[in-house]
Order: sequence, then structure tokens, then C-alpha cells
Amino acid sequence: MIDTAYFPSVPMSERLATIHARLPDGALMASPLPVAGADAHQGGGAGLFSTVGDYGRFIRMILGDGELDGVRVLEADTVSKMCVNQMGDLRVTPLLSAMPHLTNDAELFPGQAKSWGMSFQINEEPASTGRPAGTLMWAGLANSYFWIDRTNGLGGAYLSQILPFADNESLGLFTDFETAVYADR
Repeated sequence: MIDTAYFPSVPMSERLATIHARLPDGALMASPLPVAGADAHQGGGAGLFSTVGDYGRFIRMILGDGELDGVRVLEADTVSKMCVNQMGDLRVTPLLSAMPHLTNDAELFPGQAKSWGMSFQINEEPASTGRPAGTLMWAGLANSYFWIDRTNGLGGAYLSQILPFADNESLGLFTDFETAVYADR
């Protein structure tokens, strides 16, 4: 049975936030970028539609070693494997854009060692925001970012609908948000 509190009957297409583009002067403008329908090809995880509440539930499930609200979603061993370096001695390098209208060159926490687990990018050293080594993170194309700190049992998500990816203002807000969370603990 579907819980209508989490899955309202309003079609997702009517609930989508408008994508905005950052103009050269810093202003935002609604973007005519079409949103792919459910029948379109979805490559590499692109096209995920979700809500802030869903992100929060996902973060809580990972923090709960695969359990959420008393329901086992993933085996604890699976979560454990998702959260450890699967790249060996290799490290994440900056992402260089081939499509500047969609993404800037990007590197989350530039200059710091990062690896990839089976599901998340992993900070291999503490960050200036307060997150410790071992914290999980990733992002979405429209400047949506999240982190999961299993050491301290906390996480957060910053969601926007702004292109191109790695927008300096969005990254700054995300960093400020995360820093404030750690400062208030």
C-alpha cells in the first residue's frame, strides 16, 4: 500500500521546480531546458525526481546502517561496503566540463584527497566545514548537494534548481550551510 502522505496523487510533472540558469551578471533566469519524461532514456542516474523530504529519509537510512523507521531497507553489510574506498590508491580528480551550458569544471573540496565507494564520493581527510574524514557525499546536476557523516551521525542536503553545475554561489551556500551545522553541534 502506498502512503499518500509521502506520495501525493498530484502527478510529478505538475510538482517539478523550474530550472534556472545563471546569467553572466549573476542574475537567475527561468531556463527553457526541457525535462525528460518517464519514458525517456535515463543514463547514469540522470533524471532522478525527488524531494527534500526524500533526501532526508535517504540520509537517515544510510545513517541507520540500512534501516529506516524500523524497516530494513538495505543489509548493514551492504551499507558498510557502499561507504568504503573502492578505488584503492587512486583519487578523485577534478571534473572537466565538455558542456559548459550544463556544468562548470568541478571539484568538491578542491585539493583534498577523495575516493569513491560503491555509491558515494568519500572525503579521505577532514574538511574545513567540520566534516571528518570518511564522510560521504555527492551531488546532482542542478546544484543539489548532500553529505552523510556516519562518524557523528548527521547529514544534510542543499537542493537548488540552478544550472550550470558547480555554480559558485550555490557551492558557497552549501559550504556555509554545512559549516553552520557543524558549528551548532
